[in-house]
Amino acid sequence: MEFVALSDFRVIVAFWIGVVTTIITVIMLLEVLSMRLALMFREKRNRRLKQSVLQWLIPFIAGEKREPPKVARRDLSAFLYQWIHFQEILRGESKQRLNEALRSCALEEQIIKMLRKGSFEEKLIAATTLGHLGEKQAWEPLLVLLKKPSPLMSMTAARALVLIDPENAQAIVLPLIIKHRDWMPTRLALMLKQANPLFQQAFLAQLDQDAVETQPYLLRLMRLLDVENSNTPIPLVKKLLTSSDDPELIASSLRLVCHPSELALVRGKFDNNHWAVQVQIAAILGKLGKPQDAHYLVSLLNSEHWWVRYRAAKALVKLPFINSHALKKLIASRTDLFARDILLQINAEKERRCLN
Repeated sequence: MEFVALSDFRVIVAFWIGVVTTIITVIMLLEVLSMRLALMFREKRNRRLKQSVLQWLIPFIAGEKREPPKVARRDLSAFLYQWIHFQEILRGESKQRLNEALRSCALEEQIIKMLRKGSFEEKLIAATTLGHLGEKQAWEPLLVLLKKPSPLMSMTAARALVLIDPENAQAIVLPLIIKHRDWMPTRLALMLKQANPLFQQAFLAQLDQDAVETQPYLLRLMRLLDVENSNTPIPLVKKLLTSSDDPELIASSLRLVCHPSELALVRGKFDNNHWAVQVQIAAILGKLGKPQDAHYLVSLLNSEHWWVRYRAAKALVKLPFINSHALKKLIASRTDLFARDILLQINAEKERRCLN
């Protein structure tokens, strides 16, 4: 009898464990299903919102003013995200029309409230939006976000401050660029590229001072500069190329060469055997080189470093005074196997691009 009672007790416990497990499983399945349905409805709602924003914004950018759409509070982040997307890819007068379009919606108070009390993602969106708008009422809340431990948050706030008031932002943001090694270099470079010329000049002045004092972070700051579409020499480049013996500083300075008047400085480094310096010289000569520089590029084809050979070959192929016949003749004259191979590779890449 005792065995039967004990057996009955175990059966009852097992039964209720099974019941509880089944209930928990059903609840979890319902929860997953509800989350999936909510995601589907949210994606569908976002698609409709995106379509309505595009139908309103694109004509507005083209100069055709339309009645602004009504934006619900829960759709504000998605709405602003679409607006920011256009702000980041457009330039000139189109950006001003985007600002005019958003201001016609009279959402400034809601966006500032989002900046103060929103979630992490909402604060990022609000800070970026208000920066592009140049909204001065956002200055104090942005200063608060600037002190947050998150690198993404503080850097987004810094960029917004620079966009709103570049003159007053200099004293606040420039020291933080030096201090924050955790700020992403690509985002910093973009911030400097899009900043007002006043802020850019202040940054260059800071670099000049740091070069005189040989600050350890100078190299990191120099890597933030971009001269891809510039035709104005940077005074700091001449100063460093004529005074520094540090290969990394020389290479970083050479990367910033952008004008034919600086070629004499570049040629002054032909005797430098550091591979990073040679790579940068080859890249510059590919853009600005003259016929007299071809001999140096040919000599780099014999380098033991692949990157030097690659950049030298690429520069030679890009030079306007070296045609296909001259290139084939150069390839045939190479006795070094590696030099010949890299020229064949670059020539094949060029021919493939021409076919496409």
